[in-house]
Amino acid sequence: MPQTRSFSIAKWVLTLIIAVELTVLMGCHRGYYRRQADAEAKCLIEQKGNDSRWNSADGSISVDPYSRMFNPFSSDHPPLPPDDATSNSFMQCVDGKRGYPHWNANGNTDFVENPEWKSYLPQNEKGEVVLDLEKAYQLALLHSSEYQTQLETLYLSALDVSLERFGFDGQMFAGFNSFAQRRGRLRTGTGTPSTQIINNLGANSEGIGIRRLGTAGASYAVGLANTILFNVSGTSTRSANSLIDFSVIQPLLRNGGRDRIMEALTQSERTLLANVRQLERYRRGFYLQVATGRPPGTGPLRSGNFLNLPNGATTNVGGFYGLLIQKAQIRNQEFNVRQLQSVLEQFRELYSVGRLDAFQLRLLESNVFNQQSALVNARIRYQAALDRFMILLGLPPDLNVVIKDDSLNQFHLISDQINNRLAEVADLRRRTGQKTAAISELLPTKLEEVEARKFEWNDELESRIKALGPFIEETLTLLEEVKNDDVSLLRADLDRMDSIRDDRESYLKKLQSSPDSEGIVSVLDASLYSPASIPTRESLLEFLEGEEKEGVKSTLARINDLESEIKQALARIVELPKAQSQLKPNELFAFIKENIQEEIPVQLSGLNTTVLELSLLQARARANSIEIINVDIDAEQAIAVARCFRRDWMNARASLVDEWRQIEFAADQLEARFDLVLEGEMGTVGSNPLKFRDSNGQIRAGFRFDTPMIRMIERNQYRETLIRYHQSRRQFYQFEDEVKRNLRDIVRNLNRDKVLFELNRRAIQNQIEQIELSRLNLEAPQVLPVANDVNQVANARGGQLGDAAARNLADAFNFLNTIQNQFIGNWVEYEILRRSLDFDMGTMQLDELGAWVDPGTIDNSIGMRAASIYGMEPDCQFCEEAVFNPTVSADGLNNPLLPIDNPGRDNSGIDNSGKALNGQNSVKQNTEPNPLIPETLPLESPIDNLPAFEGN
Repeated sequence: MPQTRSFSIAKWVLTLIIAVELTVLMGCHRGYYRRQADAEAKCLIEQKGNDSRWNSADGSISVDPYSRMFNPFSSDHPPLPPDDATSNSFMQCVDGKRGYPHWNANGNTDFVENPEWKSYLPQNEKGEVVLDLEKAYQLALLHSSEYQTQLETLYLSALDVSLERFGFDGQMFAGFNSFAQRRGRLRTGTGTPSTQIINNLGANSEGIGIRRLGTAGASYAVGLANTILFNVSGTSTRSANSLIDFSVIQPLLRNGGRDRIMEALTQSERTLLANVRQLERYRRGFYLQVATGRPPGTGPLRSGNFLNLPNGATTNVGGFYGLLIQKAQIRNQEFNVRQLQSVLEQFRELYSVGRLDAFQLRLLESNVFNQQSALVNARIRYQAALDRFMILLGLPPDLNVVIKDDSLNQFHLISDQINNRLAEVADLRRRTGQKTAAISELLPTKLEEVEARKFEWNDELESRIKALGPFIEETLTLLEEVKNDDVSLLRADLDRMDSIRDDRESYLKKLQSSPDSEGIVSVLDASLYSPASIPTRESLLEFLEGEEKEGVKSTLARINDLESEIKQALARIVELPKAQSQLKPNELFAFIKENIQEEIPVQLSGLNTTVLELSLLQARARANSIEIINVDIDAEQAIAVARCFRRDWMNARASLVDEWRQIEFAADQLEARFDLVLEGEMGTVGSNPLKFRDSNGQIRAGFRFDTPMIRMIERNQYRETLIRYHQSRRQFYQFEDEVKRNLRDIVRNLNRDKVLFELNRRAIQNQIEQIELSRLNLEAPQVLPVANDVNQVANARGGQLGDAAARNLADAFNFLNTIQNQFIGNWVEYEILRRSLDFDMGTMQLDELGAWVDPGTIDNSIGMRAASIYGMEPDCQFCEEAVFNPTVSADGLNNPLLPIDNPGRDNSGIDNSGKALNGQNSVKQNTEPNPLIPETLPLESPIDNLPAFEGN
């Protein structure tokens, strides 16, 4: 009776265990494991992100519902995406065999991207997505699949750590199987058949157990196995037995020791830390890619090797700023084409009165056509660049996007207001020209026709002349707006130029006295740095409203004269119908010819010239009002700061140590095998599955040993590890060399761009003066001889222009356009390099929205400022003096590959007593002769602070 009760209890316990196990193994949904992995990865990444220098990663790879990448369907049971019809047939039937029938169990979808993502875009009332740099970067973070891939790589790196940590946890395992077994009478050996039900606790007879790996290599295992046998035929007996077993194995030589056993965990933890840092750098690099087109560099890597050469800065302009500069160039080209077209109209007028030959006219026309072609090509290139930019953001290229940003507004040397005024004048000239051409159709072309009284006043001529009245009034309105609005705007620009004059002078003086290691300053004209190179407000106001000098009137005086002339022209048009009866045919013809056909185009040309003069004055004022943020740091100081703050440099140092650590790992396999072993088991007696007795058990203890006589594979692996380490050493100092080269190149280019910026500024001023001189040549008076052609009247206003007039004026406009583009490009390149310097020193800061925080002037205090932001103390062994005491030269920095000086120790690895430190720091000298080194020279390293090492 007691035995039956104990057996029932055991059966109940066994049933409970089986029920719990089945619940655990079969009751968890796939979503449970996904959420479990997410939580564990998030926790691990947050652990590694506890430093203010790399604390932005939160471990999440979830996609925002506003993103194009968002999956609105079940994460664990996504519907079938759209498939190719022919390919889909193989899912239904393959080689005449039916396929899986439940492919459509989760439903079907016609969408690969989020079907609602476009509704979340920041669109205006026209359906346009208006982007500035901040919005563009926010959209990139939201939609870029490349950036999402970096987040996912970091996530997977965290899962690698969780797996390695799990390897040192106690790992429970359990299984259960149950079989019904029918054996024939011959198989039973009893002459009667039997039926049995056999229940085994433990799948594959493993039972319930726990395994654990120690950090020194010891492995522990404890297991419980149970078998219950029911005979359901014959005597209907039942029996049960259980077995507990254990084992402890401790390797002492090969496969033992923390250096080998903990290597995988150590590497995964270090890789996760490196990837958290690398994502922080990639995030900043991704901002630069969106802003400037510079590749972001390497992101997180599960391999953990960050010794590849870093991407350097480039002076090529791409990304958002590339689009801005293309828009600015298109704007400049539009202005250039508009002015050349205006000049072409003027030249056609001059040609009509004989002041210009056909060759010059055709030359200018060809130039205009070429510039129009360049404008068309520029617009096409901009659209192609915009499509590529959209792909970078993760958006489709057919999205209606408008790039709008104020970053380059200061380079609108001619304001939109005056630019539009020039366009209005050009349109007015075109429309007025059509009206004067209509009048010309009614006029004779030969003087004989006038003298023969074949020319008479008529209603059609009166109607066409009166039609000019509204255009003359529109001209007066435009002139009034120029005198009030445009002149006021110019005065404001002059005030702005004057307000920063002192800063400009101070900057030029500092630029001239800056270090000139590249010999830039020494080859330049000293006048470039002179305060006299900056025009004063008074000097430009002299052009606007000063007294007449050498026959040249100020712009305001010309406006007043022009206004008076236009009013007189309007009065003559109004009075002509009444006065025409008192004029003879030749007098009427001469009056119309001189006061309408010739005078009105000249007045409109004068209006255009006046507005152009204002635009050029404005361009001079604005060109001298643009400032750049100074960068005043030498290359050595920049390298010192980068050594401390660059996250990829930290990772490169860690990667070198990772390769060094593999030497011990591989050397372990060269040792003999010597394991201590302890094993035992204890079983039950009778039919009670819980009645364990030592009488039914055994224990075994001993050791296993094998000699390292055969280690060919291990030897080769060890030697390969040594070679890889020395390759990594070379990669590391090549990495450092590339960082230094890049920073030196950035500083050089920044210094160059500062000088080029001033040179381009001066070139713009000179080119504006050249245009003004060329325009004045068009108005030089000269008397023409009287000709029979009425188009060459005796009172012509000028004479024949020089042979190079067209070429000089066209070249002047074209070169101004080129210099303006260089001026803008120079500033943009400088700003890109300034951002790159901030990035490549590791001091770049992003705000909570991911936008760049402009550090302002970058000088020797940048390291201290970054350390203050990060809350760092001056304890960085690689940059302490140079970063926290900027007056110290970076040459005094410790080399990270050299031993750090400690009291009682020199750099040879020998303490002051002459004994090796711990028997490990003394360096074995290479005693084998080297054919490349003369035998008379010592074989030790010639570098005092660098211990020699065994060659590879």
